[in-house]
Amino acid sequence: MIGLVDGDELIYKACVTPITFLNEADEVEVTGVETFSDAVTNLKNLLSQWQEKAGATDVVLCLSCRDRKLYRKHFYPEYKAKRSTEKPTWYWELLDWSKENYSFVEEPGLEADDILGVLHTGIYTDSIMVSSDKDMNTVPGKRYSPYHDEFYDVSEYMATQNWLMQAVIGDSSDGYGGIKGVGKQRAEELLKAPRLAKNPDLLFDHIIALFRSRGQKREEAIGNMICARILRASDVEKKGETLFVNIPFIETPFYVASVLASM
Repeated sequence: MIGLVDGDELIYKACVTPITFLNEADEVEVTGVETFSDAVTNLKNLLSQWQEKAGATDVVLCLSCRDRKLYRKHFYPEYKAKRSTEKPTWYWELLDWSKENYSFVEEPGLEADDILGVLHTGIYTDSIMVSSDKDMNTVPGKRYSPYHDEFYDVSEYMATQNWLMQAVIGDSSDGYGGIKGVGKQRAEELLKAPRLAKNPDLLFDHIIALFRSRGQKREEAIGNMICARILRASDVEKKGETLFVNIPFIETPFYVASVLASM
């Protein structure tokens, strides 16, 4: 079984040392490692541990595009706008070293999460995603979280429910806000309504109506849904040198290269 590893998480964690827990939410203060050799050693040890824990016979690193020019920002400019672009010491050097020493996949405009989702649901069907990111619960399949030391197996139905839930309530850490005034409890009530849960098209129309009822435009609703959607193999098709993306419910499919060129 192939372990599809979140390379962004792996490289970041190899470059830092946790020094203290800041609060009950497990936010951690870190300090950088002293030498590049330390970072390499950390990466090798982490990857070996994660591979063994996940039960993988081999690994593929999934990496965000290096320039961080993401197609989501075209549809929702605030997406990750407040995230710090500063990386720990040795990050970029370790990224280059990793690409020289391990199998990896990187695609213009995509994040590591998208690479994980597409490979797991398409090319590597006998695989496990290795990532601590909760957003990966929007992708059907098996995942091991190194941070929580837990395994997840998400059905296609629940993955889609998790995606729509994320679009409705938003994600402040990623910079998109969902429907104003709608929290997790209200969103769960909406998504569990029998007449809606059994009819995705009706549910989508209801979500759009909720955005509009709070004075938010349809474009904002679509932007939230695009931000929350971690790509699956069924969402993409390789055409020439770029990906053609067709997300469920989103009326206008797009070429990633065309979107990036317009930004």
